[in-house]
Amino acid sequence: MLAIVDCLKKWEPVLTGTCFEILTDHAPLTHWKTQKDLSPRQIRWNEFLTRFDIDIHHIPGVTNSATDALSRYPYAQQSPTSLESPEPRATNNEEELDLYALTVIEIDNAIYDAIREAYKEDSLFGPVIKNPEQYPMYAVNDGLIYHGHRLCIPSEDRNTREELLRTYHDAQNRFGTAKTQAAITRDYFWPGITRDVETYVRSCESCA
Repeated sequence: MLAIVDCLKKWEPVLTGTCFEILTDHAPLTHWKTQKDLSPRQIRWNEFLTRFDIDIHHIPGVTNSATDALSRYPYAQQSPTSLESPEPRATNNEEELDLYALTVIEIDNAIYDAIREAYKEDSLFGPVIKNPEQYPMYAVNDGLIYHGHRLCIPSEDRNTREELLRTYHDAQNRFGTAKTQAAITRDYFWPGITRDVETYVRSCESCA
């Protein structure tokens, strides 16, 4: 609620007199109009909110991935050593900013070599490598095929697929099927990727 109040204070000149909705993954906030036994701070917030014609609606965090990512603790995947002395990066010699990534996935270069080799015998992507001009939906860069920004994995290259599944599931807090699939399909594509993710997560002994 503090975040909502701060936003409304900043945008009050624009929002005053306008009917609008606020979407949140914090379900209790949807009852702010009918909540009883308010604290002194909540009373002040409530008085401020009465200036606006608003409704607060709940949406699950899984359907609001952009804001859900912003609420993640950015150091969750870092070792204690890396937390002690983050290295700053300079931007245009004006100021130094500490940049942190929510998740960093590093893929061994050997995997890319295996993908290039598997393309040659692949029934789906082999023709794309041979005649890329006939397949405008794909882009070939350094011997690798991309569909949009996603790297295409040969359908018969089971070793690479299993390595990617281990990387995106085992090494990333062993998320469930939906989150694992969302993460891996953001960067990669192969036929039957949804089925493979579901099968792999079900077979994970740690998750079971």
